[in-house]
Amino acid sequence: MRKLHYLVLGLGLAAAAANCSSDEQDDGAQNNGNTTSATADYDNDGIPDSEEGSGDYDHDGIPNMRDEDSDGDDVPDSVEGTGDSDGNGSPDYLDPGVQSYAGSSDAGTGGTDSGTTGSGGGGNVANTNPDATPVGTDAACVESVESQTLAPANLIIMYDKSGSMGNVNEGGDPEARWIPVKEAMVAFFTDPASASLDAALQFFPADGDLAAACDVTEYDHMIVAMQSLAHPDYFLEMLDRTEPGGGTPTLPALQGAIQYATSIAEARPDHKTVVVLVTDGLPGFYIAGEFQPGCTNNDVSHVAEVASAAYLGDPSIPTYVIGIGEALDNLNQIAAAGGTGEATIVPVDDPTQTREILLQALEVIRASSIPCELDLPPPPGGALVLDASKVNVNLVSENDELEELGYDEGCADGSGWRYDNREAPTKIILCEDACAAAQGEIHGSVTIEVGCVTRTIT
Repeated sequence: MRKLHYLVLGLGLAAAAANCSSDEQDDGAQNNGNTTSATADYDNDGIPDSEEGSGDYDHDGIPNMRDEDSDGDDVPDSVEGTGDSDGNGSPDYLDPGVQSYAGSSDAGTGGTDSGTTGSGGGGNVANTNPDATPVGTDAACVESVESQTLAPANLIIMYDKSGSMGNVNEGGDPEARWIPVKEAMVAFFTDPASASLDAALQFFPADGDLAAACDVTEYDHMIVAMQSLAHPDYFLEMLDRTEPGGGTPTLPALQGAIQYATSIAEARPDHKTVVVLVTDGLPGFYIAGEFQPGCTNNDVSHVAEVASAAYLGDPSIPTYVIGIGEALDNLNQIAAAGGTGEATIVPVDDPTQTREILLQALEVIRASSIPCELDLPPPPGGALVLDASKVNVNLVSENDELEELGYDEGCADGSGWRYDNREAPTKIILCEDACAAAQGEIHGSVTIEVGCVTRTIT
């Protein structure tokens, strides 16, 4: 059974780097997996450390790059490899459900936790799964049934840990910003609706002096490799280990995030890859008592230029902006340039409200990053035209439990589906509640039946 959708998030933690920077093998790979050479392979499984990353998929205390059986299914990674035998968007070595496929000659080179894909694997946008038997109803009128997935998405979060976020020695109030923001991030990472996402996270500024804080190469890699939020423990650990401090080098931080996002998008062309910038201030540093850019061109206009270039580039990388605090309307310029409209400004007067509004903003980004759109199925029996009045949609759980959805032109009920254009449809769109249910299914699917008169919600 294919995953309903696949989202990626990359986590980079500058604050933890000082504690995890040794290189036991002298192979260019830090012990925490934050930096790896292109060919380093600590566990000799044939999968580079740069692909396996520092996540711990099976929660056995061993990072994937050092774990000979990363998914804990008793089949070595060296046997399973990076193919995607069941076509669910996860590489076999990180998919315990495909242990019976191990060593199969038809396994392609699929998407890995670091963002590499090749022939025969990876996720497809609203595509049929040819290897699975679709689950449909038993109605005699059904002529064809096919399974589809939502478009996979990759989320790269660049997270502000400057002193104003909560370092009391730098004038910050942790109760107002750092703690409620962290709580919102934890809630988002552990939300079942996020479980199908892959994500990456990086903090800024980097530890060290001003030169380090302004160095783009400090932000073009992640301390937690691109991995599924179905197992968010390492993200939570990094949030716990990080403390606020320093200035706001927004320009190099966003440049690094976009470089990382671009590499992911190029490797996963069928996925949607976005950057989320979470910051509590405008770019700059307090130096000798004065607020200065600190880094070359570290100002809103130059940051907006970087966001615009990424959005207009190929692949296109949108940038979402969440501002923590007041008087941050200038951040709208960055969001607009990044193709996402306006920044979400989160007030800090009430910690509970701060947490709730930030969590809502992240949920909106999640929903927009994984649009609940499906392609129309082909007409059955060689027909030239699909009869749009004889299409039905179902949600199917991991246990093959089927929920029949009804057609709802205006999505007033929220639990149904609609066409993008009733008269000349090209897409099937799930309504809000149905979309949320679909996004919460990690190993479920959406099936589309053709032949029976469309069920409607009245």
